Formats: sequence, C-alpha cells, structure tokens
Amino acid sequence: MNGLILNLGFKGIRAIIFDSKGKTISASHRKVNTYLNKDLVEQNPNEWWYEGLICIKEVLNQQPDIDFITVTASSGCLVPVDKNGARLTRALMVADKRAKNEAEYIGKLKSFQGLPYRPDPTLMIPKILWIKNNLPEVFEKTNKFLSPNDFFIFKMTKKFVIDELNATKYFTINNKYPDELLKEIGIEKDLLPGIKPVGTVLKLSDHFVSEIDLKKKVPLVLTTYDAICALFGVCTNEDGEACDMSGTVTSMRILTDKNLKDNETRIFSQKFNDKNIIGGSNNLGGGLIEWLLHTFYAEDEYHELETLKTHLSAKTGLLFLPYLLGERAPLWDSKIRGAFLGIERFHTKQDMARAVLESAAFVLRHLLEIIEENDIPVSKIYASGGLSKIDLVNQIKADVTGKDVFKVKETEATSVGAYILARKALDKDFDPKEFIEIEKVYKPDESNKEIYAKAYELFKIAYNGLRDFHKKREDSLIASEISKRNL
Repeated sequence: MNGLILNLGFKGIRAIIFDSKGKTISASHRKVNTYLNKDLVEQNPNEWWYEGLICIKEVLNQQPDIDFITVTASSGCLVPVDKNGARLTRALMVADKRAKNEAEYIGKLKSFQGLPYRPDPTLMIPKILWIKNNLPEVFEKTNKFLSPNDFFIFKMTKKFVIDELNATKYFTINNKYPDELLKEIGIEKDLLPGIKPVGTVLKLSDHFVSEIDLKKKVPLVLTTYDAICALFGVCTNEDGEACDMSGTVTSMRILTDKNLKDNETRIFSQKFNDKNIIGGSNNLGGGLIEWLLHTFYAEDEYHELETLKTHLSAKTGLLFLPYLLGERAPLWDSKIRGAFLGIERFHTKQDMARAVLESAAFVLRHLLEIIEENDIPVSKIYASGGLSKIDLVNQIKADVTGKDVFKVKETEATSVGAYILARKALDKDFDPKEFIEIEKVYKPDESNKEIYAKAYELFKIAYNGLRDFHKKREDSLIASEISKRNL
C-alpha cells in the first residue's frame, strides 16, 4: 500500500508518500511562520492549509497512485473555527503560555480534583478558557475548538472529529470529556470535536478529492499526534524500548503493560488498545540547536558541533539550563528560563556550546528517571528526528543516560509511525518490523559516567535554586521590557 502522510511540525509542513516497504516515493516540504512575543506563540492555520495543499499536490504529481491518507501534527495547539471550519484567530501553539492564570484557576476547582492531569497552559482547556476570558468575540463565534490534526481532517472530510489520544489534552477520562469541569468553567461540550478511536476510517469529501485531483477515492485513516506516531515509527514495541523523538521539541515515550503510580502527574499515561503509552514532551530539543547555531555560529554550521568532542563542559562545572521557553514534562514550569551556570574565565564559546548539547541529554535523563521511578524499566533508546543527525548529541545522550542509543536510518519517524498506524487499521496482518532500520548504535562511555552523574545532580539543584528568581523575574520590570521585543 502507498500511503500519503501530511505532517505538520513546528518549523514546517511536509507531505510524504511511503510504499509498502517503508521507502519514500516522493516528498515535499514547506516552511511555516511562527509569531513569538513573550508568552505568545502563534501560527496561522490558513498558512498550514495553503502550504499543505502545495505539498500534497507536489507529491501526487510524482506518485498519483495512493491507497490512503493520514495526518499527524503537534498536540496542545488550539484552533477556534466557525461552523464552516474557518479559523477565527491564529492558533495558540503548545508552547503558548498566556493561559497561566486560567490553568492555575482550573487547578483549584473541585471538579478538577481527581483528574490525572496537571493544569498547565500548554493544554487545551486552559487555552479555551483564556480565549473565553480575553477574546470573548472569538469565543462567541466559535463552533469548535480543534487541534491541528482535527483542523486538517475537517478540511479533508468535513467532519469535526479528534482521535482518542489527542483528546487527552482536553483532560478526557476513558475517552469522555470532563463534564463537571466544563460545566463549572462555562464551556459547552458541543464546542469540542467528537472522539474517535485511532484507526477510524473516514471518507474524503468530494471537494477535497477534486481540489487535489485525486485519481481515485481513498480513505482518510485517523491516526494521532506526532510524539505518539514517532513511538510506532522507531520501535519494535518490545518491553524496555523508549522512543526519543527530537525535532524542535524532544518527546520521550514508551509502550508498556504497567501503570503509573496513582499520584503521578509529571508525565502522561495514555491507554492505547491493551497497553499504556508513558512519557512526555519538553519545550525545546532540536530548537536548542537552532538557537545555539543562530547565536554562536552561522546557522548552517552543524558540522562545527561535531568538533566539540573534546570539550567536556560538565567536567569543568559549566552547565546550561535549556528552558528558553519554560518547560513542560516533567517540570511543568512556565516561568523558568535558560541560564549558563559556573562560567569561569577560561571557558570559551566551544565550552558553552558543548554545555548546550549536554543539557539536551540531561532533560532526556530527567524524563527517563520519572518513567523508571514508576517501575517501568528502559533498556534502550531509539533516537530519531533532526537532532539525531548529530553524532555527538547521540553519544552524549548515551553517556548521560547510561543506555544504548539506537539511531534509526529514517529520521522522519513521525511520518513513518503515522503510516504504520494507518496501515494496521487497513491491513490487520501488516508487520511493521521491517520498516525499522538501525543506522548506528551508541554505547555509553564508562569513563564519562561518574562525571555526568555528578553534573546531572547539579543540573537539578540549579533548576530548583533558580525557581524563586524566575518567579520574581516574571513580575519584574525586566519581564515587561522583554514583552516589547518581538522575538
């Protein structure tokens, strides 16, 4: 089966057609713009659709014979639309933190107590409440509050639906919205899309089929958001295998029979078939490297990073806190920010750059630590995404975590995973193991183990020590000046 996957990332949108063996037949990519200003992080859904259509048409021009379509994108991004599916404002992206007060308010409500979630501005219900409180004219006109997946699905099928895993970002329990909470904050359940299982088959609209000049009608198969798709795109899903998908953000997930502890809310647990998907995503992974290159190097000098092998910054006491946009899992702290710590006169640009790379491994270890504290062992890590292209980063992750890191050959793991999930829904006998090809294995360097263990403890101490500073900074004149800068 040839499958067309539309994949929206933070930096751009791509369409890829894979054949039955997981080989790329055709691919197209277009950039999308992001609007940043302090807590505001927005994108234009109309731009997604315009650029996405171009990508779809380009890949179909190369390979018009496809058997299904599916869509994957980031979760936690809110798109208010009218009854015709037209966007009413720009999308509030997952890293948008303007709903901090709404999240804090929700967390104190009686109807929220007992839900296995943290009230965080990156999630959907706080964002909806923020729109209600701050953009009442948009709230009044809204027919549905959608995720990017749902927005694309409506454009293709004219159906307002959401997959069961994406829906958890609306605080769902057993695939049902939290009725009491919604009632208490004055949000009608009808404003949310209908929840459907992953693998649901939908019919493409005649308008969309005509718009992309599709030669035959094919089904649209409901898959899910990018971090979950990546898990199925890199792992054989045997016990102990974790997926490290590092695009703009880093997502860590593992498939397991085990449950989280009853009071565990630092990471997510999502029921999928007879298993649990455990893990979480931070705010920056590959985005750290983009910032590093933009700030310290020419933006295309990725090769310069490989020269940092001899600059073991942790050994000299130099650390970097990578929380440039605050942090999601497992800290859930929207006020913390980045910092270099322990800078001495002898430190160079190369030392600071190496500290940034090491910080990406420390946040990965933090996620793994939370997973393993719940008696869910992790034996190996499968690395994919743009950050996995840097050999040194993979080696540092192996050294810091003490786990073997397996770099998969196909870095478009999210799209591969979306193909696998859709193909399984259409072909129950499909075995995806042949799709996963390992390019290189990185073994932990035992000589660095103790160095990084001590540095990791300092890393956690540094975060806790700066929490009070960043809370006060949030309310200071410094922060108000920052808000004037359009980053």
